[in-house]
Amino acid sequence: MLTRAREFHRRHTVAVVIAYLVAAVGIFMLLNARLSIEWVILLLIGAAFLFRRGKIFLRDWGVFIAVVIAWQLTDGLATDFNFPWHVQDLITADKKLFFGTLPTLWLQRRLFHPGYVSWYDLIAVTVYSLHFLLPLGAGFLLWLLNRQLYYKYAICFVIAAVLGFATYIVFPAVPPWLAAQYATNCDLNAACWIWRGPVLSGFGLRTVPANPHPYLPMVYDVWNHTMRMWITKNHGNFAFSGFTLGYDQVGAMPSEHVMYPTLVLLFFRRQFGRLGNLMILYIMLVIFSIVYMGQHWVVDALAGIVYAVVVYVSVMHVFPWVRSRLAHRRVATAVLPEPQTELRPKAADERLPVTSGAESAR
Repeated sequence: MLTRAREFHRRHTVAVVIAYLVAAVGIFMLLNARLSIEWVILLLIGAAFLFRRGKIFLRDWGVFIAVVIAWQLTDGLATDFNFPWHVQDLITADKKLFFGTLPTLWLQRRLFHPGYVSWYDLIAVTVYSLHFLLPLGAGFLLWLLNRQLYYKYAICFVIAAVLGFATYIVFPAVPPWLAAQYATNCDLNAACWIWRGPVLSGFGLRTVPANPHPYLPMVYDVWNHTMRMWITKNHGNFAFSGFTLGYDQVGAMPSEHVMYPTLVLLFFRRQFGRLGNLMILYIMLVIFSIVYMGQHWVVDALAGIVYAVVVYVSVMHVFPWVRSRLAHRRVATAVLPEPQTELRPKAADERLPVTSGAESAR
């Protein structure tokens, strides 16, 4: 019986992983529990033991998981640096992309109904909740099918995460839902400080006086609205709040919700061929969800795509090319012939006397 189960897992790896993760998503959504990175890691450990690869998983994923958790613990740290929080320039950029129309405001005016949760609200919240499960689940699938490709995927994931966090520090971007609340101290460069308080930041609780004039008074926080009216009233925590890590409220640029699925698309195309293009539909759904809910601007999504493509091309093509060129130079230097000494004619006293054959015989 155990042998049959192993054979079934081997032949239906993709289907089993997808069914496992879909079931997990369903349970968490019904419980109104947020699929934060800690729970995703626990789910993947359970899946590894399901495939009887628990020890190998801990060996291959240990460093990756440690880096991801350490990176996640830094969320909120970006707000403690003295860089202006950007909002007006992002509004202007989105309007230029859509000929004077703000996409978030346009979508919410036509689709959002305060006090009521529609089916597309549920879809948007569910897609948004897959922020960690999708990229880590995709990495788990690559690990089961092609471990060498998984290693490269893990490298890309970490590099993209570090680049994204660095951008959050030097360019804190206010999402639409926060721009709809309070703003103060705007300068002439279209950047401003948004009301922080009371907000629990990386180094403690700080309070800043609020300006009662928001930037986007007609934009709603669809995420929190939907989570409050979900099947249960746990508001995304379900008694797990003490185990749930935070997030950076001004980490809108680039959108990691788009950056990671773009990485998955590129690696799935490499592993599954044209079938991997199905991720394009998912990315389009993600962009709709984050813009409609006011979690990101469209320019955030475009930046996420650019970050993912640049990291993928660098890891998969540029770095190997540079490494091969350096190796070729080292080999070429190692096989260079040593310089030969110049031949000179022998002196008269160095020449041997010529003897006849008879004398040689004697």
